[in-house]
Amino acid sequence: PATVTDRQAWATDIQAAFTAQKIPLSTENLCSVIAVTEQESTFQVDPAVPDMGRIARAEIDRRAARLHIPNALIATALRVRSPDGKTYGKRLDSAHTEKDLSAIFDDFIGMVPLGQTLFGNFNPVKTGGP
Repeated sequence: PATVTDRQAWATDIQAAFTAQKIPLSTENLCSVIAVTEQESTFQVDPAVPDMGRIARAEIDRRAARLHIPNALIATALRVRSPDGKTYGKRLDSAHTEKDLSAIFDDFIGMVPLGQTLFGNFNPVKTGGP
């Protein structure tokens, strides 16, 4: 799209993804990827997601309920101060991007005993970037 900044970088990344996945570089495949990228991120590397904090809290509550973890335990965990001095709850409330959520998760498992060992592969954010 004409409005995309850093078009060459996007083209390079898309081509690299196609090559890594062994997807043919056809017009149909390229148009599909470009359409989905435009819809999902408007070609922003780390796009803001409306109500990200609320969405994250709802997902935490849903997962906790499924595992029969008491709400009081979740509330206590979210009152713990993170390395930046804010509570995890405040950080969640102010999260705007998936990268924000991924950083919160990584900080949290870094503070919990055996956190990296037990939870390192469970980061629910798969699109937060490096």
